[in-house]
Amino acid sequence: MRPMTIGEIEHFVNSLKTLVGARLQKVFSSENELVMEFYGGSGEFWLWWELRPQHPMVLLFSTRPPSLPKQVKPLVLFLRAHAVNKRLTQVMRPPGTGRMLRLTLEGGAEGDREDCEIEVRLFPHGQNLGVQVGGKGMWWKKPQALPAPQLVEESTAPTSPAPLWQEWMDQRWGRAPSLQNARPAAPVDVAQEIARRERAIEKIRQELSQDRARQWRELGEWLKSHQTVKVPVEWQEMVDAAQDLAWNLDHCFTKAKQLEAKRAGTEQRLRDLESELELLRRGELPAKKAAPPERNLKNSSATEGVKARKLLLGEKFVAYVGKSARDNLELLRRARAWDLWLHLRDYPGSHCIIHRNKNEKVPDHLLLEAAQWVAQSTFGRKSEQKKGEKLTVLCAECRFVRPIRGDKMGRVNYQNETTLTVVFHPPNS
Repeated sequence: MRPMTIGEIEHFVNSLKTLVGARLQKVFSSENELVMEFYGGSGEFWLWWELRPQHPMVLLFSTRPPSLPKQVKPLVLFLRAHAVNKRLTQVMRPPGTGRMLRLTLEGGAEGDREDCEIEVRLFPHGQNLGVQVGGKGMWWKKPQALPAPQLVEESTAPTSPAPLWQEWMDQRWGRAPSLQNARPAAPVDVAQEIARRERAIEKIRQELSQDRARQWRELGEWLKSHQTVKVPVEWQEMVDAAQDLAWNLDHCFTKAKQLEAKRAGTEQRLRDLESELELLRRGELPAKKAAPPERNLKNSSATEGVKARKLLLGEKFVAYVGKSARDNLELLRRARAWDLWLHLRDYPGSHCIIHRNKNEKVPDHLLLEAAQWVAQSTFGRKSEQKKGEKLTVLCAECRFVRPIRGDKMGRVNYQNETTLTVVFHPPNS
C-alpha cells in the first residue's frame, strides 16, 4: 500500500470538520494503531489512525468497525486521563507542514478544563501522534525533527481517499463491500441542500397544521361527556375498543400532553430550517451545529406533571421514583431508551428511573446508592423491619422494559437485566 497524499489528507480534514462538537468517549490501541470513539449530533464515529511506517493513514468510520484493537499503550492511558469526555472543537492541517494534522479538544469534567492538543504526523517512516494538555505531554514514540516545509504541496486540491481506504479494509478484514463502514465526505451541493430544507419545512408545516394534540384532547372530552367508547367514525382508529372507558380516557389525555410538549420543539426546528434556508439562498453555508448540550437533568421536563421523588446521584445523574403505579409508568414512558430502570426483585413497589446521557456509565457506587433508595421507597414505614436483609435489585436500560398493557398495578415485562445485591440499611438507622 502507498501512504496518503496531501490531497487525500485535505479531503479527510474537510470531512472531519463537519463533526466538530462531538465528544471523545473511548480510546483503543494496538502495536501500530490508535482508535478514538466519538459521539456527536450525527451519532457515533470512529477515527482510526494507522501508524505503520510504510503507509501511515487515517480512516473515518460511521458504523462500528468489525473489530477494535485491545492492547493498552501508555499514550492510551494518557488520553483516557486527559482527553476523554472533551469535545472536538478544531481540525486543521497547518500550512507548510505537509502530512500533519492538529486536533483540538476542549471541555471535560470539573477540574479538567484544559484544552487537549493532538498532533498527528503521517509521514512515511516518520509517523507519530502526540498529545499536549497544559504543561504535560506524551508521544506515541520519540518525536523526530519535522521535514522542511514543502510549499508546492499547499496547492494540492482535496482528493477522495476512497480507493486507498478500500484497499486497506480489504487487506485487514477481507472483502469489504463498497466501503460500507468508512465515510468519505462529499462536497456541499447548495441546490441540493436548499431542496432538502424546503422539503423538510413543508413536511413540518403539514404536521403542525394537523394539530394532533388538539384531536386527541377533543376525543378525550367527547369520551368524558358521552361515557362510551362508541365514537364517531373519524375517531374510531384512535380508540382501543378492547380497553375500557377509563383506559381510553387516560390514553387520550396522555397523548395530547405528549404531543403538546413535542410541538414546541417542532416549531423551533421549523424556525431553524427557515433560517438555514435563507442563508443558503444568499449563498452562505449554515454553520455546522455542535453536538446538542447535554440535558440539564435537574430541571428536566421528563417529570413535568408527574408526582415523583428525586435523588441527586453525584454531580451528573438524577434518579426519580414515582409516588404511585401510574406515576411509575409515566416516568418509564417518558424515559429515553438508554436511561436506566431499577426495581426491587420479588417485591411489588417503586420503579426508579436514572437519567443519563447516551453511552454514559453510571459508576457502581452510585448504582448501589440508587438501589438502597429504591428499597427504602418500596418498604416505606416497614424499612426498619427489613434492616440488614440482603436484597436483589434489577437494573436494565429502559428500552428493554415494557409496561403490561391494561395492567393498572404498574407491572412490566423486562429483559437484558443485570442485578445488584445490597444489604439494606435504612437512613437514620
